[in-house]
Amino acid sequence: MRLRDRPYVLFSILAVGAFVVAHIGFEVFARLWVGRNNIGEAVSETLYYSATQLVGTVMLLAPFALLG
Repeated sequence: MRLRDRPYVLFSILAVGAFVVAHIGFEVFARLWVGRNNIGEAVSETLYYSATQLVGTVMLLAPFALLG
């Protein structure tokens, strides 16, 4: 089966991609701009807090997953 035959897979992939850009990307950008961190520190702190606060990350992912 092609991806066009199963659009829910494509929409789910796009939803997770939008979540990564909206949550992870903008948080890293904010840490770079406001916090004056370097790129490695900003990415590592963002991924650390996303992993340790898993319930919050899942709650932030929920609207994107429901749209997908």
